[in-house]
Amino acid sequence: MPNCSNKSDHEIISLIAINDLQGWGHLYDKDSSSMYGIIYVLSKRKDIADEILMQLFLHLKKDEALNYLHIGLCSYLMNNTFAFSLQALRQRGV
Repeated sequence: MPNCSNKSDHEIISLIAINDLQGWGHLYDKDSSSMYGIIYVLSKRKDIADEILMQLFLHLKKDEALNYLHIGLCSYLMNNTFAFSLQALRQRGV
């Protein structure tokens, strides 16, 4: 999936910080395919990867640290995706 968001990381974080749903949409458009790729490589199953990605975005919605990032959004998301996915897979016994 190509990067469909024309917003910068700073703009996306600013929108998320004020709980603007468009910020989440831009974040999804910009980074979800990379996040999904990490999850799929770890799970090796599309159904599990789909579910974990959805759970991850719900987790990120509650993660206030995302509101305070000034740089490194991509690194933060990829590290968070990896850690969250490992935990979710362990809970499933995968």
